[in-house]
Amino acid sequence: MVVKGSLGKEGYYFLLDTGKRTIFVDEPIEKGGTDLAPNPLELMLTSLASCTCVTVQMYAKTKGYPLEKIDVKVNGTIEAGTGKLLANCEVTLHGPLDEPQRKRLLGIANRCPVHRILSPQNDIMTRLMAY
Repeated sequence: MVVKGSLGKEGYYFLLDTGKRTIFVDEPIEKGGTDLAPNPLELMLTSLASCTCVTVQMYAKTKGYPLEKIDVKVNGTIEAGTGKLLANCEVTLHGPLDEPQRKRLLGIANRCPVHRILSPQNDIMTRLMAY
């Protein structure tokens, strides 16, 4: 996988090229950007949320679990001084799942590839929410 990007001397709005897709990135106005696209932290949290959804759904399908929908909300900040990501990941599972299935899917949410990459150096708390 290759991602290319470049940024000139002015502003922070720029394009990343994945070869198949383009993604715009920016910074908030208070940091000198134009706030026209997600900032790098938002992209990282988006990656965590989307990877969690896909991983849980794939697992539920392979096991035949009656998962009808999954909602994920991720809040995150960077801890001053340490640069550590502090993230809360709220997972809502919809469908007639029993308690063992819900607990197993929570465990799977904590093992999505992005979570596994981020968690050794950061604090990510994942919890199931009632729907």
